[in-house]
Amino acid sequence: MRPLELLIAGRSTSELEQLKTGLSGVPNARLNMLAIGEDWLAQLQACAPAPDIIVFCLGASPDRDLVQLATWVSPQRPTLLLIGSLDEVKDPTHLLRLAMQAGARDFLGRPVSMESLSDQISQVRREQSGDGKERRGVTAFISPKGGAGAASMAAGVAHALVARYGSPTLLLDLNYQFGSQYLNLDLHPEKGLREAIEAVDGLDSLALAGYVTRHRSGLHVLGTLPSQVLLPADVADPRLGRLFDLITQTYHQVVIALPCLIDPLFNLVAERANQLLLVLQQDFQNIRNGQKLLHILKDELQVPADRVNLVVNRFERHNPISIEHIQQGLQMSPVAVIPSDFRLVSGAANLGLPILEHSPDSPVSQALVELAGWISGDEVAIAPQGFWSGLSTLFRGS
Repeated sequence: MRPLELLIAGRSTSELEQLKTGLSGVPNARLNMLAIGEDWLAQLQACAPAPDIIVFCLGASPDRDLVQLATWVSPQRPTLLLIGSLDEVKDPTHLLRLAMQAGARDFLGRPVSMESLSDQISQVRREQSGDGKERRGVTAFISPKGGAGAASMAAGVAHALVARYGSPTLLLDLNYQFGSQYLNLDLHPEKGLREAIEAVDGLDSLALAGYVTRHRSGLHVLGTLPSQVLLPADVADPRLGRLFDLITQTYHQVVIALPCLIDPLFNLVAERANQLLLVLQQDFQNIRNGQKLLHILKDELQVPADRVNLVVNRFERHNPISIEHIQQGLQMSPVAVIPSDFRLVSGAANLGLPILEHSPDSPVSQALVELAGWISGDEVAIAPQGFWSGLSTLFRGS
């Protein structure tokens, strides 16, 4: 494997020296320092050999630095890791928004945790070398019976993909009439699904960011604005397919909360999703409706069997309808079993909190983390530091 070209750039020589010393243990890496001057963007672009990663230390006017970095648009642009001070600016939220627009992979606050920075560099190396275990994909959660918790599970898993696996993830709420993901996560969107569909022909991955809403964890959410009522004709627009393509190109993971309504929107998701997860509870109506939905997916829509899997939600050990009954009825075994704790889950939703943030050590949270790991292909969950950790701290006010 060729050495990783790592460039540390900024205005403070002492800070650059400190970072170089702290990163000296990164294996198989060539570290270079660049003390930038007035025409610093041209300096970065002219570096030879071209760096794989740039660790960029923001200066006294970080917003100006980020606006300048955002103008560097190239498929060959190195991965960008930022170091800055959120507590020294008037509007940290605006600064983080600029960082995202500049294409930053992560934002680490001063003083820098060298462990977090090294972890980010190692993750980028794995991705660039093709050694990363993460599977990019689209996962749709659907329940054949209302009230089984498919939407809540989609939100919980999407949040876990970001919070525990560091995966850039979009939660796509396709319950376009009665979706509640914005409400459950205490988000207040300015633009949503309808606006994105109408603008899609002029969008790229960067412009798409103006239509999604960002949760403090780093999770991105897109759905119908709470003030709107969409009709089936609104989502039958052929531009939705183009939006779907753009979304899947932009995010590592797309998690979809899909209503159980067999229509063109359902068909679109069934055709393109890597995984369709059927969410069932322990009762005969769930089993019967699950059998019917499986027939539609496999026999009518010709979805390959390996793309359809089962998740049992709100599992109760003493329920007379056992896991074995569900397995026999659907002729498939669940890939995950989520324990029952309705009070905990509904309480988190009422507070506008992801369940993993509200009760990280609960059995429900741990089961959602494991399911997120199965989806991503990564067995080792981590708690990422840096950019999204900074967002969490910011919004908590601590």
